[in-house]
Amino acid sequence: TQRVVELLSEMRGVYATREAFVAELLARDQTRELATWLAMNLEREPDGNGFRFGLDIDAVREMLTDYLVQDLWDVVEEPPGRVRVDFLVGDDSTVVDAVDRARLATVAQRLPARVRVHVVARAGHWVHVDQPDATVALLAEVFRAGPVAT
Repeated sequence: TQRVVELLSEMRGVYATREAFVAELLARDQTRELATWLAMNLEREPDGNGFRFGLDIDAVREMLTDYLVQDLWDVVEEPPGRVRVDFLVGDDSTVVDAVDRARLATVAQRLPARVRVHVVARAGHWVHVDQPDATVALLAEVFRAGPVAT
């Protein structure tokens, strides 16, 4: 995620077409799926000539930095109230490392009604991009399950 934010920070120009934006990302070794997903955030220039990435990259960087300094393992290891914690992890993700996966597995084994880990095959960190159908199916399952019964 940090690499993508930095990449988008470098790409603050105007693109003649959405396809030109996607082509730039492909030239920078990003997948077509990620490039087309990011292209959904393009906004037409006020004069109608071209597109610019619509999200405030500096604000995204600030939010990501804040997120990365938060340690919420206590919530995972002892979910409060009726909270159930569901993790969706791509099996090819390098963001959730082996240590964190083992820690999640231990908590899920200890609290099976409260903490669940869902591993999505053939997906990296961008699970919703790599496997959108699997992501929607898992989210639907989680929402149907609702909070932990009291």
